[in-house]
Amino acid sequence: MPGPLIVITAHAIERWRERVDPRAAEPEIRALLSGRPIACAATFGARVVRIAGHRVILEHEADVTTVITVIPFNEFIPRQLRPEEQGGPLPIAHLRALFAQAEGA
Repeated sequence: MPGPLIVITAHAIERWRERVDPRAAEPEIRALLSGRPIACAATFGARVVRIAGHRVILEHEADVTTVITVIPFNEFIPRQLRPEEQGGPLPIAHLRALFAQAEGA
């Protein structure tokens, strides 16, 4: 079962250059921001992924995951991105069903 389509915004690329590696080429940044950690997180609906000491912020709609921005790990996360503001983490029963589905694929 393929995962969701991953879209990377120009803003996320700009923030990667600004906050992580100013010399990185766009194809390299796109590869990092659509790599395995992001793909796995997209499958489970995670909103934040930690990469290279930074947080990559994701947004999900239907079968599309959008990489919104990159913020330093020690920087404040806006209230609307905190799990408790979005109804908390997924229920354990839902996670078990997702794992069972992945194992059966």
